Amino acid sequence: MQAADIEAYVFNSGIDTLKIEPDANGKFDLVFDHAEKVVLNFYGSDHMSYTLPLYTKWLNESFDLKINLKAYSLPADLRDLRVLGSFNDYDYHSAIPMTLRPDGKYEALIQNNTDTIQYQIIGITSEEVGRSINGTAHDFLIFDGEGDYISAIVSSEKEVKIIFDPAKRKYHESNPSATSSAKRITNYLEKHF
Repeated sequence: MQAADIEAYVFNSGIDTLKIEPDANGKFDLVFDHAEKVVLNFYGSDHMSYTLPLYTKWLNESFDLKINLKAYSLPADLRDLRVLGSFNDYDYHSAIPMTLRPDGKYEALIQNNTDTIQYQIIGITSEEVGRSINGTAHDFLIFDGEGDYISAIVSSEKEVKIIFDPAKRKYHESNPSATSSAKRITNYLEKHF
């Protein structure tokens, strides 16, 4: 995964909301006071988000979690790929169609008047119609706050060619999962997930 983010909601007398960035190896630490419940939302580029509610009233020790996210699956037939972004205020209705090239990649030429163009692509995922996610060409990714990522290309050129390469989206089929080496957490996960 090129980018990942975690949101934690710790339910105590109120609700503490924490945003956590995993390190380069995908590891993270979360320290919280004794709480009734913790809800963890996991996000990753090219992957579906995963929500894990943990009822922790009975827990008072440290524990580990290993989380696997489900990768997006490409539709069998990509037909209507479109680009939206900073150049059109992320307006779905004025998204720019991408053209299929002979090499199997898709491209769109975008007019640019900034030093960094930000974009997402519609039509890549088979999970949700109309969902916009990051492309395969970018200098860096930005979390969009809704579970997906924005691709950013640094360029001051007046026209920027955005290329989407489906071959870079080939992932093994997998389901989301949470595991732990802590016996009490493992028992909880087995009963509830």
